Amino acid sequence: MKPTTLSLVAAAIVALAGSVGAALSQGMPLQYLFLDAGVIAKLVMMLTLVALAVIVVAGLSSRGAGSTLRIMGLLALLLSVAGFALSVMSIVGGIRAVGSTPSFGVLAPSIAEALLVLGLGLLTAAVAAVLGDHSRTGGQAAASSPAE
Repeated sequence: MKPTTLSLVAAAIVALAGSVGAALSQGMPLQYLFLDAGVIAKLVMMLTLVALAVIVVAGLSSRGAGSTLRIMGLLALLLSVAGFALSVMSIVGGIRAVGSTPSFGVLAPSIAEALLVLGLGLLTAAVAAVLGDHSRTGGQAAASSPAE
């Protein structure tokens, strides 16, 4: 597995773990991460999950999977960055509405939402990268033999 692919997988795990941790630290049930999200964040999450489904189906098919995986992986990454930016803007808007520096308990749902959007996008891009590596190598692990 390439270092870039490993980095995507690690970043997705960290973002999703941070999202779950922020929600659980405030006693927030996990289903509220999606239910309490803003309209745009919900749209980005749903589009990212659709992209993930398309990537998995394209990865399982043998024809034309490479270009589809690259395009959908890039789309998922762009969606996650856009969703993350919009979520951060909502956090900043919440801070301005309160008027002072709010506690972590006030910001935790927004932080969890931002990390969830980012984590889903990174996970989708990571799946596309793994399946792309798999399709390029023909499903076989690259054998490394020492030079003789």
